Amino acid sequence: MTIVSPKRKKWTDLIPQNWQCRTSGQRHPFFISYRQASESIVARELFYQLELALMEERTHKSQEDPEVDAVHPFLDAMCLSNGQKWGINFMSGLYHSHVIILLCSDMSMERMLKADVQADNVLLEWELALQMKEERGHDILPILLSRQVEATVNGERTTLLMEFSTFDHTKFPDRPHSHPLSPGRQTIRETIKSILELNGPKVDRDADVLRIVSEAKEVLSRRRLAQAH
Repeated sequence: MTIVSPKRKKWTDLIPQNWQCRTSGQRHPFFISYRQASESIVARELFYQLELALMEERTHKSQEDPEVDAVHPFLDAMCLSNGQKWGINFMSGLYHSHVIILLCSDMSMERMLKADVQADNVLLEWELALQMKEERGHDILPILLSRQVEATVNGERTTLLMEFSTFDHTKFPDRPHSHPLSPGRQTIRETIKSILELNGPKVDRDADVLRIVSEAKEVLSRRRLAQAH
């Protein structure tokens, strides 16, 4: 489906030149995208573990290194103050990050089934991440999270972990996203297809936060190596 959108001002033109988050200035090695209703606990744990890893890395760097002060990931709950407008500030954080981590789950993606009539902030982050990948060379790391399911096994209630399973992008609307800030470059279905094609790792949401940290650090290291050459 080809989208014909009315001409609108680019969202990147709205980012203040002097923007800073409340914790670490402007630059962020990582941006964490998540659904608050289903991934907030994982997102916060990931924030702290990434921050720890970056601070440990900082101790081995020269103070003249331009990245030495960029030791905090961007997580809206930690980087935005109460009263700050979410839209322009999350977009500024994404713009000034290097690696965009998308916490994807079956539950998180359910809301996207209606995004043609009900604006979805997480889908918007995915759209803008793809745009930044194309225009500014940002790296995107989708993390496919397992989910907990209550079940009865041998007459007893227990909790099972089910792997991420939302791989069929064709069930999503082949229509534009209804969010007013959507860049309108792809349909909802095309956006989700583009993210899934990045082949992110499957991760146990409760046990593998350190694996996400390892995956994210590897992407950042490859990025720095490529830029050095």
